[in-house]
Formats: sequence, C-alpha cells, structure tokens
Amino acid sequence: MILFDSGASHSFISYACVAMLGVPVCGLGLRLLVSTPASASVVASELCARCPIVVNEKKYKVNLICLPLVDIDIILGMDWLSSNRILIYCSNRRLIFP
Repeated sequence: MILFDSGASHSFISYACVAMLGVPVCGLGLRLLVSTPASASVVASELCARCPIVVNEKKYKVNLICLPLVDIDIILGMDWLSSNRILIYCSNRRLIFP
C-alpha cells in the first residue's frame, strides 16, 4: 500500500517491502530522527536510492528512507510530490498527476 502524505517531508519504505522487493539498501550517511504518528520517534540510517515505483501507470525513481512501518509499504512525502509536480486538490481529496 502506498500512502501519499503531504505532512511528511521525506519519502519512506518499510523494511518488509524492501525484503519483499529485494531492492538494494545503502547507508543514508547520517542518522535521521523521524517522528511518526503511530509510534515514538525512530532513527533511520538506511536508504533505497532511486527505487523504481509505478504510480498511476507512470514509472518513477525515488529515494526512500527505510523505516519499520506496519500496514504501509511506501510513504511518498512532499519531497516526491513537489519534485514530480503532483497537485493536491484538497477540497476533493485528490491528487492530480501532470
């Protein structure tokens, strides 16, 4: 399941999804303290760089920070939404893909 989260500054992938897809993981180069609504803060230090995903029948490469997420595979945050010029139509709760 992919969650589009305009409240997230970064994009994330669950460790379970990393294992299922077999995508390579590398070091983030720093320790990032991530606040999540579901649990206390989590320290992240790994990244799936240029991970291929398909959204709305279009292929993207996205840098995903690895987190111990439950029930969500990928969170696409504002870094991804803004760099791909995705429009957020708040009144209809829709995303518009250019």
